[in-house]
Amino acid sequence: MTLDFDGLVCSVFAGLPAPDVARQLYDALPPDLAADALANWATETDPLPLL
Repeated sequence: MTLDFDGLVCSVFAGLPAPDVARQLYDALPPDLAADALANWATETDPLPLL
């Protein structure tokens, strides 16, 4: 079973495509994170790993 944030349990991301939410989360990351982490996360399309 998978718990997402866009379904019946929680509608935090309801109405937004997951890649859009992931991009918004990535853009909100603090700039002082490790550069390699930012590079790996730049192409993430699933918001949950970014959380």
